[in-house]
Amino acid sequence: MTGRVALTHEALDGAIETTHGSGAIAFVRAALVHEHALPERDEITAAFSRWAQDATSALQDGPDRALVRAYANWHLAPRLALSVRAGKTGSAPAKYARSLLSEAIGLTCWLHAQELKLSDLRQDLTDEWISEGAGARRRVRLFLAWLARTSSTATLHVAWHEVGEHVRPLGELERFEILRTLLHGEEIDARDRLAGSLLLLYAQPLTRTARLTISDLHETDRSVGITLARGVVALPDPLARIALELHRGAGTSQWLFPGRNAGTHISPEQLLRRLARYGITGRSGRQGALLALAARLPAPILAERLGVHQARAAQWARAAGATYAEYAALRARTSNPSHAA
Repeated sequence: MTGRVALTHEALDGAIETTHGSGAIAFVRAALVHEHALPERDEITAAFSRWAQDATSALQDGPDRALVRAYANWHLAPRLALSVRAGKTGSAPAKYARSLLSEAIGLTCWLHAQELKLSDLRQDLTDEWISEGAGARRRVRLFLAWLARTSSTATLHVAWHEVGEHVRPLGELERFEILRTLLHGEEIDARDRLAGSLLLLYAQPLTRTARLTISDLHETDRSVGITLARGVVALPDPLARIALELHRGAGTSQWLFPGRNAGTHISPEQLLRRLARYGITGRSGRQGALLALAARLPAPILAERLGVHQARAAQWARAAGATYAEYAALRARTSNPSHAA
């Protein structure tokens, strides 16, 4: 290192960028601190902040990069600093903070690759990104919670448990067999019958099903419908009868699937555990349903009626070999709720 540098931590940080490594700067900094020419500071957190600035440069300039950097600077860095002050000066806290930011960057890059923004993020997109990668992706949960607290996105759910990296969509024969059991098994709890059927028929994620309210059910003299996205989907028998049974059993609760505690709904994890006894896993079952739906419904209808994001609906349609040629006819037929999805 040659030349003149101001006697401040900030100036030394800037000098790191002009050298081939930070070792020389760290040596000089330590000597200056030892001689009281510079005040002591938390070098672990400072190093993380420098790394975060560089790592987020991979994101295109704009509001999303600003959000991810704010998450690093105003959430992760202060948490790391607390750990350092508590005496946790090993490498583990900094490595964990880096992994948390890396997952936030990864999710944002994934959205940008599809010409989407963080403000477009919804539960189905979150579930898809989680399911396509390693279990470490679930660490993005903290980023999503921070986004919700800052009103940047809606509240999104990510379970902590880590499962297999790749999921095989549930096959058609297996899906129909499970559906037959749920729809005609009078001895099965109505909660399991409705939740499982919504997943296997309409590709509804358990995170969405768990939050269904009584007002999402619509009963007329001729039909029973349920709000799944922007419209009401008519439920065929015996699913309509199962939904009404569940409605009657909810009592005074506003939730169609009440939780153990008053005023709460069941958790997606509880629903998943209940459905596992019938051979249903959330991602496998939903992906099987999406493939089946995308093979016969154009992406716009899939997005509008069932709440699948438009970009992802198009990808599922391509995966299923669907085309848009039938869109006009299908749109006309499905405009009547009795023929929906």
